Amino acid sequence: MKRNKLFGIMAIALSITTMSACDSKLTQEIAVLHLDRALSPTNVVAQVVERTNVRLNWNKVYNASSYTVEFYDNPAGTGTAVKRIENIQLDELPYTVAGLDGETEYLVKVQALGEQINESKWSSVTFITGTEQILRAVDPNEITSSSALLRWPAGLPATSVEITPGNRSIPVTAQNIAEGAILIEGLGSDIAYTARLINGSKTRGTISFTTMLGDNVTKIGPSDDFVSTLSTLQDGDIIALEPGEYTVNEDVEINKTISIQGYRPADKPILKGLVLKVKAGAGLTIKDVIMDGTGNSSQNQSIFYDEDLNTAYGELFIENSEFRNYVK
Repeated sequence: MKRNKLFGIMAIALSITTMSACDSKLTQEIAVLHLDRALSPTNVVAQVVERTNVRLNWNKVYNASSYTVEFYDNPAGTGTAVKRIENIQLDELPYTVAGLDGETEYLVKVQALGEQINESKWSSVTFITGTEQILRAVDPNEITSSSALLRWPAGLPATSVEITPGNRSIPVTAQNIAEGAILIEGLGSDIAYTARLINGSKTRGTISFTTMLGDNVTKIGPSDDFVSTLSTLQDGDIIALEPGEYTVNEDVEINKTISIQGYRPADKPILKGLVLKVKAGAGLTIKDVIMDGTGNSSQNQSIFYDEDLNTAYGELFIENSEFRNYVK
């Protein structure tokens, strides 16, 4: 009986020793993990910045020495990659890729590569770029009463320009692309337009501009005689004033329907000491000017009607103008 107990105790001890040895070996094997390929990148993030750039980031893969990314211009990732970048290093993350097409849903794949092991399987994420804006602000000196010159970085492709109002579509030529410019002609005077540069079905840029004054316009500068020029205008005429200060210091009669406008709305002319006396049923438009009462001794308000009539006067329009230093 004692011998049976002794053999039982020895068997239990031997079993514990064997299990301890196996557990130690198992722990050692897990601590030193050997794989025949790199692990796939995780937590891949694609953040669109500045409309058509994307900032990529992902978690470090412990057995990777570099990474490769591929871009596809469809969310399924079919066809050939439109862009491939190799040998991206971990310390370059987040990694920004610029110059993608606008208004496009992309799929980007990321792969880890290690030394003396196979590359990882691809990890992927989709993102949508914004609408491009490669059109530059239109130079006021390149706008006339009937045309405007549009510019963008030379060499960037486009197929047409759409102009509204008017719903015109103007083809972009190879020369336009090489120069990064196209002259839009046949526009109306003093009209606010919107131009949209298109490549295929995608917008590459949108810009607005207003054409300069055109027909029936007399343009003068601060050194010209404002009052004398005003007296020569006929019904429907416009006097366009270059930027600067015009010293008038008198009450001036308006007996025809005319417009007094600044030639460059961003730099309004200043009419000092001017009072306008409207007579004979005339109408009047004041646009893009500054009327400053300083220097006028009549004590009148800036605009007044000087006759009682049985018929109505023409309409008075005032737009984007400033009135200051008048007594009334």
